[in-house]
Amino acid sequence: MSSLKDALRTVEDHARKLAAAVTSLPPDCNEAELRHRAYNPGVDEKRYLASLARAFGGAGVAPAIPPAAPASLGAGEEVATAYGPCLALVSAHPARLAFPDRSLSTEAVAQAFSLLFGIGPVREGGLRAAGARTFADLAAHPRYGSQARGWLSALARGDLALLHDGISRRFSPSHDLLLHLLAFADREDLVFLDIETLGLSSLPAFLIGIGRLSGGGIEVRQYLARTLGEEPAILSALREELPPQPIVISYNGKAYDWNHLRGRCAYHGLGPLPEPVHLDLLFFARRRWGGELRDCSLGEVERAVLGVERELDVPGEHVPALYENYLRTGSAATLRPVIAHNREDVLTLTRLLSVLLDRVTHPG
Repeated sequence: MSSLKDALRTVEDHARKLAAAVTSLPPDCNEAELRHRAYNPGVDEKRYLASLARAFGGAGVAPAIPPAAPASLGAGEEVATAYGPCLALVSAHPARLAFPDRSLSTEAVAQAFSLLFGIGPVREGGLRAAGARTFADLAAHPRYGSQARGWLSALARGDLALLHDGISRRFSPSHDLLLHLLAFADREDLVFLDIETLGLSSLPAFLIGIGRLSGGGIEVRQYLARTLGEEPAILSALREELPPQPIVISYNGKAYDWNHLRGRCAYHGLGPLPEPVHLDLLFFARRRWGGELRDCSLGEVERAVLGVERELDVPGEHVPALYENYLRTGSAATLRPVIAHNREDVLTLTRLLSVLLDRVTHPG
């Protein structure tokens, strides 16, 4: 209980600091300089938060007013759900995603003898020495034939959920075979997911960002709760947006984002979310670059691997404060950087997945 109270006190303290900061910008606040200065704890928090408000549309703060009009937050529209309205912000972006070739991915899975229970490195070496190369060569084996035929059948059907479950049981969540499974996926089923919350797993989510492949690019839809009372609406909008068998692409989403959404749906009595095939790119990033980078935060991977440096971005620890200030004042200026941060996180997922797929399909 004390840790929860401490966390809430921290959020309230950030909100108070932000409200004071955006009321009057320091006269020496140089926006151009701040746009190119990375945030660190040594930078005065008041000036930093004020610069965010200024860079994203001014810092006018008025007494509490009705929620900001949709046009002041970006291109979008109010959507109706069974649990009331919420705001959907929509943007389209280019995206380059080359999925693995299905025949090559089928062969890659079929060559992984250790997917069969009872086969370890020594036994696999013996089978290969005897001439076995794929599951097809083991189909008549007295001990492993039944399992091999089951895998061959799942591969022929393209049963993505079954293949994902089988690989996940035997291999780590960062194994390349899981990326090969996208060869069996419908592009329309991919859901790039990132959420913004008030901090703790038991506290509300207020922004759900979803990226869906469309044509030659990606459409990002961001469902925003303009008041805390609209949280059931954004959760309902998410449920309506998800395909029946979603393939969720996230970053630390297995531990946080997806579980948080499931918990909030249960809290509001909305019923369970569909069980996804979930590729958490944090695991793949740690496996690929964990020994090279100072850490595997999304921002560090974005800079070091993708070569992307955001001009001005809100640190995650300040997101609750920015949203709380919006709730208190109705000013869109302090919410726009959060919306931009969430949208860029979703787009980074598509870029990172593209790099990972390139390394799988062109390992040399």
